[in-house]
Amino acid sequence: MPVMSIYPAQEVTAPGLSCQINPSGHFSCHSSHITQVLLITTDPDQLLIHQMALEMTTSWTVLTANSPSEALELARSAKPDVILWDFELMPSSLDLLTSLRANAETTLIPIIILLERVRLFDQHYFASLGVAGIIGKPFDVANLNQCIENFL
Repeated sequence: MPVMSIYPAQEVTAPGLSCQINPSGHFSCHSSHITQVLLITTDPDQLLIHQMALEMTTSWTVLTANSPSEALELARSAKPDVILWDFELMPSSLDLLTSLRANAETTLIPIIILLERVRLFDQHYFASLGVAGIIGKPFDVANLNQCIENFL
């Protein structure tokens, strides 16, 4: 049986770092330089799971897009600190990646992709396209924020 605390969540901040202890005693830290994430996926279930995981473990604002055109528009207008992309290998995905890297407003936004199977070739290929990192599936959604921060 889990032990529940009667104490409220506590947050501790230091320059460049914010840590939180929630009522169940779990401790998490994240870099405070990330304030906004653009989450891209066409799968509504994955969108909800990843969005909830990030919102529950960080103070980040999570913007969501479920199409390449919506993702490009949000990246241009909101200028998120990082793009987290549940990547599907299809022509529209590669077009979006090329557009994000070619556009002066979005070229410096780090892109981290979620990929079903990560091979050495994938790491080299996506690095050559300007992707900051790859998170292989399956992964622990409770630690998704830490995975993102490891690439930044």
